[in-house]
Amino acid sequence: MRRREAVSRNHTGRYPSAARSTRGTVVKFAVVFTILVAAGSASELFLLRSHRGGAYQALIADVVGGLLRACEVPAVVSDTTIRIDSASIEVAVECTGIRATAIFCAGVLAFPCAWRARGAGIATGLVGVGLLNVGRIAALALVAAYLEEWFDQVHAVLMQGFLILFVAPLWITWMLSTTRGGTRRWADKA
Repeated sequence: MRRREAVSRNHTGRYPSAARSTRGTVVKFAVVFTILVAAGSASELFLLRSHRGGAYQALIADVVGGLLRACEVPAVVSDTTIRIDSASIEVAVECTGIRATAIFCAGVLAFPCAWRARGAGIATGLVGVGLLNVGRIAALALVAAYLEEWFDQVHAVLMQGFLILFVAPLWITWMLSTTRGGTRRWADKA
């Protein structure tokens, strides 16, 4: 027994225009998303090659150091390095969250919705990914200081995917909020 297709074909054997329109919107999203992610990755590569990320790295180190001191952890920040007692970590360009922010923003900009919703999404991404990244670096600093033998494993295994693990649900939440709980079809905003 064969299952029925969710979208039936009309008398000419073609799918209705709404199905083609939705498919075209999805393809457009995928192409724009891919191009924007590539541009975001290129910007991170540019910062790595040109050694121009220092100010942003230092800002993140200062914010993490301030957070740790607010939690009564004796953190000292020097440029892009955070020291707790005898342990130290350096905030490298790869640790700034630029790539995760670029992926989030690419998803927002590629998604078919109003520009006002995209603006709210960009703001959500910048703040949300920034806060997640500060928490991630603070956790790594604490592991380096108090569980030094675990640092390499936590850094390489857990924290490499941490931002993506939390950025994806953040983007999905934003996307669902722009489509009123997922009820509006993509083709309506294409």
